[in-house]
Amino acid sequence: MDRTEAAVIFRTYAKKLYNTALRITASVPDAEGIMQETMIRYLTRAPRLDCEQKKYAWLRSTCVRLSIDWLRKTRKLVPIDSSVADIPDEETVADDGPDWQKMGADTVKDVMSAMESLAPGYRTVLVLRLIEGYEYQEIARMMHLSESGVRSQYMRARRRLADAVRKMLDI
Repeated sequence: MDRTEAAVIFRTYAKKLYNTALRITASVPDAEGIMQETMIRYLTRAPRLDCEQKKYAWLRSTCVRLSIDWLRKTRKLVPIDSSVADIPDEETVADDGPDWQKMGADTVKDVMSAMESLAPGYRTVLVLRLIEGYEYQEIARMMHLSESGVRSQYMRARRRLADAVRKMLDI
């Protein structure tokens, strides 16, 4: 791969990968490092992929795995108790209601601040499911948890996020 092609890949995907890593790690310098390591791995080790969707899928998957590994190394990712009873899927849980409609122009800032206040394990599952769109089974495989544990952790994270946002907004 020549420098021009590498520069195009970097310009195309660097910001997306940085944002993914930042949402999981909540650390600017570590997110930058993870994004760079993801790019280095793609440029030196990845199979040459012609399809843009396949390139981004490979890059995103690598970035998520590196972010989770970073959480494990820094001991910020603590697995939840696998004996937790099953919590129903989010489709069966009551809607969060009109509280979200009361939020003002700073909605994104408020939600991101509330997400950063979550424990790393909760934040990681929430980001992977809600923002990145991974299925429970994929998250369980990446995080070495049971699928029911991921569902439980996701539901708890959603509740804690909603509570944190409500508290911030005095709702």
